[in-house]
Amino acid sequence: MATTLSTLLGIIALWWVLRFLPAGADGHRPMPYLIAFVRFLWIPSMVIVTLAFASRHWIVAVFAAILTLLTGVFASPWYRKQHTSGERGRQATDGRKAQNTNNSYTAMTLNCRYGLANPQAIVDAVRGNGVSILALQELTPTLVAELDKAGMGTLLPYCQLGKSQKGDNGGFNGIFSRIQPDAQNGNAIDIAAADVPYCDINGVAVYSAHPKSPMRGCREWSRGIINLATLGSHAPGNSAPAAATFPSETIIMGDLNSNLDHPSFRKLLDEGFDDAGLHASHGHTASFPQWLVWPRLELDHILTTSGIRTSNVSTLAIPGSDHFALLAQLRHI
Repeated sequence: MATTLSTLLGIIALWWVLRFLPAGADGHRPMPYLIAFVRFLWIPSMVIVTLAFASRHWIVAVFAAILTLLTGVFASPWYRKQHTSGERGRQATDGRKAQNTNNSYTAMTLNCRYGLANPQAIVDAVRGNGVSILALQELTPTLVAELDKAGMGTLLPYCQLGKSQKGDNGGFNGIFSRIQPDAQNGNAIDIAAADVPYCDINGVAVYSAHPKSPMRGCREWSRGIINLATLGSHAPGNSAPAAATFPSETIIMGDLNSNLDHPSFRKLLDEGFDDAGLHASHGHTASFPQWLVWPRLELDHILTTSGIRTSNVSTLAIPGSDHFALLAQLRHI
């Protein structure tokens, strides 16, 4: 029994330390998949603690208890908040839902699952939650047309889509806005995935992103996530008039196919982004898969730079998608 428990404990420990690999080293199969479930390793380690104590294998029990504590801490709300940016991403504390004004917006992002998400449900979610900025991934021309028929153009009349290409990651990306953009572009950055459309909305650069999933290429997955960091330091070439104001802040929304345990994703955050979801518990922001009650992964994100405050982060089920929509209140200060 002691040998079996020790072996299992060693496997769990080795699995857990994968989260500490250098950024980019996680871009090798099966690393992205193993690391995605690291946050749940406190469960088997707790089972080993129980069995070791029951069978009086004290040394195994002690080491298993230490590993349980460590894995639990790194999956805890406390640890999540260590990766927020303090004042930069602090939530509103009065619990009131801000109104959509010139500097405050309700934003929503959704992976549309190969264009199969219900268009009327998306439009109803936009209307019911007062969404001003919508980022969609895995769009198809058919879904875009159905969204228009369902009334999207009335609620969010301004739109910037990426081009539909053979190498798209399940479909193309798009941004829909209630506010007329000062500038926009169909592809802001060259990554091995679907185009990343861009809109300058009241001095905030907004992007809809969907890096390649690991199953379509682990190295491209890692590089795509890390390279999104460059969007925080410049605006792409766009259709802005010469006198246009350079965007001072950045919002990246989308299915980023990664979570806080992935070194590549932490590298992106370390380059100056705050993840709105980290201000809420994992249970309120875990977005995939929609059809499974537990365990769910936190793959969809709303990232912001220093001048954006976030609050009221939540998920919403949209029929036809395998992801939950992610919503947040954003305030440009």
